[in-house]
Amino acid sequence: ARKMFIDRGVLEDSVGVKIKEKKVGPARDILHEAQRNYDTVVVGRWGVSRLKDLVWGSIANKLVGHLVHRPLCVVGGTPQTGKILVALDTSEEAMRTVDFVGAMVDGTEKQVTLFHVIRGLNLASQRYDVPLVLHKEWEAEVRKQLREAETSTEALFQKAAGRLEQAGVEDDRISTKVVTEVPSRANAIVDEAKKGGFGTIVVGRRGLSRIEEFFLGRVSNKVLQLAKEMAVWVVT
Repeated sequence: ARKMFIDRGVLEDSVGVKIKEKKVGPARDILHEAQRNYDTVVVGRWGVSRLKDLVWGSIANKLVGHLVHRPLCVVGGTPQTGKILVALDTSEEAMRTVDFVGAMVDGTEKQVTLFHVIRGLNLASQRYDVPLVLHKEWEAEVRKQLREAETSTEALFQKAAGRLEQAGVEDDRISTKVVTEVPSRANAIVDEAKKGGFGTIVVGRRGLSRIEEFFLGRVSNKVLQLAKEMAVWVVT
C-alpha cells in the first residue's frame, strides 16, 4: 500500500505506517486514532471474502455514524478517479464541502461538477378531486417556488466555483448541473454519478448540534447505501 502511494507521486517521507494491536474493536480503535492530527479518514467498504465484507461493512457503518469531526471517505469497488460529483445544498455549511474539495483536487487534473437537486411535487400524480381554481393556484405556487430555488442555486454555484478557483482549480475543470422535481435527492445524486461516469461523490454531513451530527442526514446516509461501487466523501 505504501509503495502504491509513492508510485503515484506522494513523497516517500510523507507516507507513514502504523500497526497497532486491537484494544477495544477495529471501529473504536480507528476513531480513537483519528482524534490525533489527521485531516481525514479513508476506509474500504469491502474485504476480500464474504466474511470480511461483512466485517468491514460493519466497521465502515460505525465510522460513518460516529466520526463527526473529520471528513470520511468510504470506498467501494474500484472507482474511476478522474471525475468528482459535489452534491450541494444552499446552506452556508455547503461551502465547507467546497473548500475540502478544492484542497483535495489541488495539483491534479480532476474534473469537478457542482450538483444541486431541487425536490418538487409530481404534479401529474396529484389527485384532481379538488376545485380546478384551487388546483391551478396550488400549481402556480409550486412553480414559483421552483423558480426561486433555481435562482438561489445560481448564486450558490457562482460562490462555490469562485472558492474552487481560489483553491487552484481551473475554470474549464468546473461544471454545474441542476435537476428539479425529483422525488429523492439521494437517488438523483447517485443516478447522476452513474450516468456521468463519476467515481467519487462528495456530500456534506448535515446537523446544527452535536446530537444531530451524531446521525448522518438522510441524504448522505442513503447516498452511502446506494453508491456501493464508488468513493463517497462525507465532509463535516
